[in-house]
Amino acid sequence: MIPVRVGRLSIRFQVRAILLVTFSCGILVSGITLHNSDERFCHPSRERIQSVALNNTLLLTAVDLQLWEFFGSSWVLSVQAAAISYWLIAAMDNDTAAAVDAAGYGHRCVLVPKPEMAPSKATARVIRKRRAAGGGGGNGGGGDDGGRAGYLWSSVTWRGATWGKVAAVAKLVDLGFNVVHSDIDVTWFRDPLQLFLNLAAPAVAQVRTRRSAATREGWLAAAAAVGPAAAAAASSSPSALFSTDLLTTLNPPSGGQDSGLERSCDPSYSLNTGVYWVSGAAPGARLMRGWLALREASDLNDDQQALNVLVRGTAMELRAVSLPTVYDLRAALAAHEQQQAEGGFRGGRHATKRLGVPRGQGGELRHTYLAAGAPGVAGAEADGVVVSCLPVSSFSHTYAFTTSRLHEARQHPLYEVHWVWGGKSLESKRQCMRDAMVFADPPDYHNPHRVMTFELAHQEMPPGYNSWPSSRTSEMVDFALPALSAQLQQAYWALALAMALNRTLVLPQFRCYCAKNWFATSACRINSERDTVFPFPCPLSHIFRSKLLLSGELRVEDSRPHPRLGPSPSVQGTAWRVADVRESAFLNNPRTEESLRFATRYVLRVRSRGGGADDAGNGGSSSSSNRWSHNDKNDYGSSDSDSGTGTREIVLDRPRTDRELQDLLLTPEYDAVRVLHVPRPATVMSGFADALMWQQYDTAVQRVTATWCCHSTREAALHGGSRRERLQPLPPSRQQQRGFDSTSSRTAVAGIAVAPEQQ
Repeated sequence: MIPVRVGRLSIRFQVRAILLVTFSCGILVSGITLHNSDERFCHPSRERIQSVALNNTLLLTAVDLQLWEFFGSSWVLSVQAAAISYWLIAAMDNDTAAAVDAAGYGHRCVLVPKPEMAPSKATARVIRKRRAAGGGGGNGGGGDDGGRAGYLWSSVTWRGATWGKVAAVAKLVDLGFNVVHSDIDVTWFRDPLQLFLNLAAPAVAQVRTRRSAATREGWLAAAAAVGPAAAAAASSSPSALFSTDLLTTLNPPSGGQDSGLERSCDPSYSLNTGVYWVSGAAPGARLMRGWLALREASDLNDDQQALNVLVRGTAMELRAVSLPTVYDLRAALAAHEQQQAEGGFRGGRHATKRLGVPRGQGGELRHTYLAAGAPGVAGAEADGVVVSCLPVSSFSHTYAFTTSRLHEARQHPLYEVHWVWGGKSLESKRQCMRDAMVFADPPDYHNPHRVMTFELAHQEMPPGYNSWPSSRTSEMVDFALPALSAQLQQAYWALALAMALNRTLVLPQFRCYCAKNWFATSACRINSERDTVFPFPCPLSHIFRSKLLLSGELRVEDSRPHPRLGPSPSVQGTAWRVADVRESAFLNNPRTEESLRFATRYVLRVRSRGGGADDAGNGGSSSSSNRWSHNDKNDYGSSDSDSGTGTREIVLDRPRTDRELQDLLLTPEYDAVRVLHVPRPATVMSGFADALMWQQYDTAVQRVTATWCCHSTREAALHGGSRRERLQPLPPSRQQQRGFDSTSSRTAVAGIAVAPEQQ
């Protein structure tokens, strides 16, 4: 056992030799003709794949070209760092296979073309609704605000990719392999093989989901008929173990040891197809065949909706003939909440939030259940398929990893993070991965010419904030959103200054006091989980619209560019000032160029009236005086982003306009300064000399600023009827200039419906 550092985590791994074999990408599905001039792609045999497998198990990711180019290198680096030797890539088309081969992984590639997909009947309607709501998202990208071309949630391309993953797993299971499926947007931190072997040991199978148990009363009646002998007879190994969309776990703290299967697993919980294990034995094969049968027989939107129908059956009271066009668990949760408000459960269309299935009497409690099969669909009976859940504390997603830090709260080992349950674009996912230092960016990203850093002043939380009950949610939001807007208003000046000086801005760590999601918050947390401790480090998507900011949309046209400004780091040419940013962990990332990480840091301040450097105030006059001083100073206390070996100061006599700061700092002497630290940019920059440019900047900043979501319906009535609120990035003086009410930093987004992100 040796310690291996992956991003910010130092974990002890058992290192195995990585087995290398020499077959190139081969076709895995019969009846497909490839047109490849060099004929390198051949039919792989089980014997060839077996040389990659370990204990008859393969870790598989199935991917097309767009997602391979975006996430592929990061995924491979993570499995290698986790000492996983049995990984395989299923390419969904020729171009992807060629790209995988060109990257040096052809010996671990098989070709599984994704199935042909006709547009769903619901696709056009859903897309129109999401566009009207400003939404996007999904597995691998999303809508108008995210994703790559064709990766609109519910689109033919997106649906085909989700089903292509199922087809790849099904083929390997048919060959007799146990398969650990991993989406390409997953980061692995440790090898899960031994855990899956342990969890798949014989367990007590629970009461089977069946049509007579469609309601809570039905479940109770079915359970009463099962005695100890029947439970023992149903004893079986789980055929499949799935990650979930849960936000918490009922597994107790384990002191770093595996906590076993999720104790609260039952059919009412949504299984997630990002990471799962399926047995290569007959029940696993039946599960995969039933899963694919649903694709042929119904208009279900994607693989995950179909899986949940397959394992739940009539537990969600689905009609046998008409499967749902769009399966919506949120409607079930809303119905449950309404039933509770009206005084308890009443039989209805939707299941309760938790079905409360009584467990079998006697034997070991292992939290498994038998899949129901999809009613009325030939081939989707799922007989004998035992299903269970993996705890989200160990098989995590963005919310559990970044917001609640659930693996730390429960002291459970972290195996992987699936970068969903965060922002809705690929860029949002990438930025969360960068925050964790697990995204494989090209070398140029880690070596910008010049950077600027700054600090944030934070508001103190009200006493007892973390323990406030859900009845005080509105009060928590009333504190949290202005507190985040106040941080944005400090960043307003930092971005303007960095753009004026043509420097890449390293963002500090923003503090969030309320979660953001497409569900309503309860005590500023999602779905009533209580593990989150405030404040937590904000993901970029909580502050800015990630795709817009990272694609250079925060920019202003400069009609008189400074002759020494140079080309923008984001847009070639000198006619635009463009914001170029890096994450708060950037200068601590070992991938960042050492000459930048350990560069001498220059601190830019304004001299106070008493003669010292002062970082108070909001900017001063715009006089054209050029008096300023430059003092050596090596005892300045380091900030969060300080990795340098020394510090020098540049002290101004007063705040300056952007043009004046360009004249002072775009000189050969300061052009060579790699790291410029400005503790309080608002005290250094008094504004733009050009009023029109200032107005353009205000508009651009507001455009890239995030919108918070969501109020409950009841709370929305108190905020103009909107469940969303737009953060306010403009400082009070600029709000007055543009006609905002400067007494409040909150601006409601009236009339915007909340669009869910499909995971």
